[in-house]
Amino acid sequence: MLFIFAIFISRKVQNLSLATPFFSYWRLFFIAFGCSFFIGGLGHGFYNYWGVFGKYPGWITSIISLYFMERAMLSLLEEHRQNLFVLLVKMKLFIFIVSELFVFAFMDLKGNPQIGLFIPSIASALGFLTCLGYLGLRFVREINSSFRYFFWSVIVLFPSAIIQGMKISIAPWLDRSDLSHLLLLVVLWLHWKGVHEYAKFCLIKKQA
Repeated sequence: MLFIFAIFISRKVQNLSLATPFFSYWRLFFIAFGCSFFIGGLGHGFYNYWGVFGKYPGWITSIISLYFMERAMLSLLEEHRQNLFVLLVKMKLFIFIVSELFVFAFMDLKGNPQIGLFIPSIASALGFLTCLGYLGLRFVREINSSFRYFFWSVIVLFPSAIIQGMKISIAPWLDRSDLSHLLLLVVLWLHWKGVHEYAKFCLIKKQA
């Protein structure tokens, strides 16, 4: 569901026909994010055949998808600030991928596969809080109210962290992972709303 929804949104972003880095990077985010869950689904489905190795590509792809989201939001900063922060997110991408590879090589993931989610979770928290939380609020004041959707997406993610941390499962057919994934669908929708509303603002501004 997450894969199909993310790819569907990426097509809608492409149809906006706004060739700026903001929209291009958001489209890449939706594609990479969707692919990370498609690959992750294969890793779950074929776990008895592939073992924990089948989860590695999905975890790495999720880190890469965050980079595209960060580049999208940073593309709206002033150029002298943008260059510095782009360098920082490139360093962050490199550090987190190397850290994840270190986890693959030296941690006992067969005994506890959840360890492999630690690095992607930290990368997600940093990316969402800074680029969607902080910049989302800043851009609401400086650019347009459409960026409130990006800030709200961060708020929606908090219950997901609580659900996973406290291992809250409503029923055997709706466990903590299912609940977290449903919240991620809402997060994706909020991202699309932010992108779409900002696109409308850009078109109105262009015609004025």
